[in-house]
Amino acid sequence: LLRPDTRYYVKLDNPATFEQAVAKAQMVEQLLAEATPSHQALATNPSYRGKSGSTCETKLQRQNYRGRRNPFNRGQVNFSQQSRGRLPTRLVRAEPTTGCFNCEGDDHFSRQCPSPRVTRRTAGKSSLRSSSSNRNYSRILPRDGIPPSRYDRDRELSQALSIGIESFRRLSQIRALSISLQENQSALERSDARVKELVKRNEELANFTFEQSSYISMPQVELLFAVSMLLYFASSGALLTTAWLCPRDPAEALARIPTLCNCSWIIPPVEETKKALSVHIYRPNTRHYDTAAHLYKVVTQSVTLLSLESCKLMIQHHKCECGSMTWSNDFWATSNSIII
Repeated sequence: LLRPDTRYYVKLDNPATFEQAVAKAQMVEQLLAEATPSHQALATNPSYRGKSGSTCETKLQRQNYRGRRNPFNRGQVNFSQQSRGRLPTRLVRAEPTTGCFNCEGDDHFSRQCPSPRVTRRTAGKSSLRSSSSNRNYSRILPRDGIPPSRYDRDRELSQALSIGIESFRRLSQIRALSISLQENQSALERSDARVKELVKRNEELANFTFEQSSYISMPQVELLFAVSMLLYFASSGALLTTAWLCPRDPAEALARIPTLCNCSWIIPPVEETKKALSVHIYRPNTRHYDTAAHLYKVVTQSVTLLSLESCKLMIQHHKCECGSMTWSNDFWATSNSIII
């Protein structure tokens, strides 16, 4: 565990890691250990005892200290009658200590004190303040005459600032949302207007189209019935007639064809036996071979890119995948002959 003064200095430094806190505590302990012999040596000197704010008189001043720090008179303290005999009569500015003026603790300040705040009346008004300033300060004092502490005023001010910032942020958010809502509403209204215009245009086109179709004169029912009957009788007569390309008897034809033009012999006789007939058909853009072909082989041509090492090996051994290579016209090549 750390001593209160060591813990205070470590907490005041606010280390980020545990190693930094340990290093700070060791340094504070070393400084306090080195400062203790020098303080004991200086305590015997009377002139050192008379100095204001000395470290050796800190505990004595803390015990004899009865008054409380006045928030309107910073740096001024009041001492008891016992300490006035040994200390100078004039008001001196005390050095900052680690004592708490609320619970009289040693390891924290009054603004960091977790105990409930104790309010006390001040011993008297400062003689250094003018009457006008006293009147101004009396306006902010409560009815019981107890002045508000600096911590309370700072806390109230910070709360008011935080509330103001939060309210301003909320107002800005509300304004942004209202602007976006207005934009969305305007866009929705424009889209509704376009839809209404399209629906109106569609209705106008539909009415115009149906009105024109209603004005077209419809044929009479009697005429339609007569035309349908004629078509029915014509189709029934056509179905009853036998279909011949060139009928054998001119009397059976729908149209009168002379006897000299009779072409009934084109129709093949059904009773005779069938004979196979070979027909030579010539197709353009094709080759005609007189000799019979016994074997067909498809010859393809392709180009294969080889590396330099493969070419060197082929030249060295005079062979490749296609066969042996021969020397012709200053380069090596295969015979390019097809063997069946």
